[in-house]
Amino acid sequence: MRRVGGWDAWNVTEDIDLGYRLARFGFRVGALDSDTFEEAPLTLARWMPQRSRWLKGWMVTLLVHGRQPRRLFVELGWRAGLSVAVSLAGTVLSCLLGPPLLVAVAVQSWRGVLFRAETPLWWLFVAASGALLAGGVAAALWPVLLGLRRMGRLDLAAWLPTLPLYLLFVSAASWRGLFELWRDPQAWNKTEHGLARHRAARPRP
Repeated sequence: MRRVGGWDAWNVTEDIDLGYRLARFGFRVGALDSDTFEEAPLTLARWMPQRSRWLKGWMVTLLVHGRQPRRLFVELGWRAGLSVAVSLAGTVLSCLLGPPLLVAVAVQSWRGVLFRAETPLWWLFVAASGALLAGGVAAALWPVLLGLRRMGRLDLAAWLPTLPLYLLFVSAASWRGLFELWRDPQAWNKTEHGLARHRAARPRP
């Protein structure tokens, strides 16, 4: 780990940063085929600080690894470098700008402006935007459905219509993370764990 540099003490999502640095040094990062017992926040008040911390860490990682883009592509190669750039920048920008842009599209559609194209280039833009939107929806839904199928919990698919509301909360968390990045970059919003054990151990009336 001396060569890679160990943990970045100034990044609140040090695991993401370390994974990218390992890749830049030629290592491969994988995932074990196992279950995790990490506890998810049970309330919005606990969920929001956790997601804000995660997204702020993505922003810090983007700033750190994006300082020298040419060096990034030299170390990773153009294909892996492009993948890293798209995953980092795409995650941050989609969380920040996704819902506001969707609202703008909805307003333009309602007013009839969106499909009032005057040039072929505008129609091409509308078609590309529609394809991107459809691809984004598929990319959001497919992993969830696949995970539910593998877990044998397709009954939970009934909650999928609430996904847009969840994405609005993610956007709110990203803007909070951006504000915290500007005001206090190293602030660590800790997530309280052990609540499930306490709830399970609580005597029932």
